[in-house]
Amino acid sequence: DNALAGGFGSGVAEWLADNAWWIQSELDQAAADMGTPWDLCSEWARDHMRQAGDMGLIPSVLDYQDLTAQITRAEFAAVAVRLYEALTWMPVEYWGANPSTDTDNYDVLRAYGLGVVNGMGDGTFAPDSPLTREQAVTMLGRVYELVLTNAISGGEGLPRESVLSFTDHWNISDYAKNYVYFFAALSIVDGMGDGSFAPKSNMTREQAIKIVVETLRLIH
Repeated sequence: DNALAGGFGSGVAEWLADNAWWIQSELDQAAADMGTPWDLCSEWARDHMRQAGDMGLIPSVLDYQDLTAQITRAEFAAVAVRLYEALTWMPVEYWGANPSTDTDNYDVLRAYGLGVVNGMGDGTFAPDSPLTREQAVTMLGRVYELVLTNAISGGEGLPRESVLSFTDHWNISDYAKNYVYFFAALSIVDGMGDGSFAPKSNMTREQAIKIVVETLRLIH
């Protein structure tokens, strides 16, 4: 901007012009050093993160973040909305009242509007709380139902093959059971190696994004 440069004197403008190549090279090197926004992940997850990033499934809030860290409920709500948009090619908006007393995060509101997320039962959403395995599977199951049937019915209508119950079946919340066994039958989510599902255990960002990519493949 000539007016802006002029405010600092013609010497600055000349220096910027003379060193434009150097400034650009420094910017390019800084970008290369940072890598892609989803590079901070485990080696096993790298291909899934690249696919998710290329498909726009990773929200900007997770750009250049440690994807091996636990994912929050708000972060995954954002991922779930992006999955719905990727599958339907329809942008999601929300114009209603805020049902939560502890967040005005627009991604959470959009997920709420879709019916993909619910609160904690006391008017809160707990946006910064770690996401549990059963919560993640439930959110994705609701997206899957909504896309295929245009309705959410608690997973009752989801087709699934018969699978053995997890040894901690009793510990899986009722709202999550249909979704857990639906995705387990398709090997999108697995047990813990001892026959359990560990529904209340937390998920990392890369683990959660991996199952989102697998869900997208399932529908496509």
